[in-house]
Amino acid sequence: MAMENSTRAHWLAAFGLGCLFFTVGCQSLPHCPPENPEASKAAPSPNLTNQHVLELSAEGFLYDLRPGHRHRLITNRFELSDYLEATVLGAMARTNKQKLLLFVHGGLNDRKEGMNHFWANYEEILRGEYYPVFVVWPSGWKETYREHLLWVRQGVKAETASDRAFGIVTTPFTLFADIGRSITRLPLVIANNSRSDIETITPIRNREGGAAVRQYQKMRSDGYHVMIADDYSRTGDRAVRALTYWVTLPIKYFGPR
Repeated sequence: MAMENSTRAHWLAAFGLGCLFFTVGCQSLPHCPPENPEASKAAPSPNLTNQHVLELSAEGFLYDLRPGHRHRLITNRFELSDYLEATVLGAMARTNKQKLLLFVHGGLNDRKEGMNHFWANYEEILRGEYYPVFVVWPSGWKETYREHLLWVRQGVKAETASDRAFGIVTTPFTLFADIGRSITRLPLVIANNSRSDIETITPIRNREGGAAVRQYQKMRSDGYHVMIADDYSRTGDRAVRALTYWVTLPIKYFGPR
């Protein structure tokens, strides 16, 4: 009888302990990681972009990236000075960093790509000794070619009404010239690239070459132990290079630029 009561007491204690754990939840247990790691991250500050990004218009003016300012252009130099002090320069001063890293993306990157550079890199740079500032400017291929097609003539962008009218009138001729130039240059580009690849079949040390190659060949004939390394002259290298060249040929010449 005593053994039965003892067993019952053990079961009641275990049940009570289980209820206690259920009641307090995970507070007394190690926390499991959330299913979505992004959910545990705090929302970025609404001022984060204006503290690290300088976005330019096609005319070179800065956009106001502060919340509530509707992405408007800043065209007054005094207002520009106040804006920089309130955003980038002020934020940098609060970090006590002394070094500025200016990131300017290359051509054929639109605003979305430019902002992607910022979101992908600013945290890593900020953990170091530099304060990162990303310059985002309109260099996507669509807007760049549109500007070339409509407004740029003889290397100068149209600003006056007469210049713009001239640009619009001559747009068909510019487009025709671009298409014609692309078609007529295609054989020459293919020939030059193909020649560059074919030349790698024979090692440079065995080919007729310039002064450096002739000097090397003379030194070899005179008994000097000199060597010019292979430049893609091994069979395996040539095979890989030839394969990748011909597979990517349509992309090189007919894909989007």
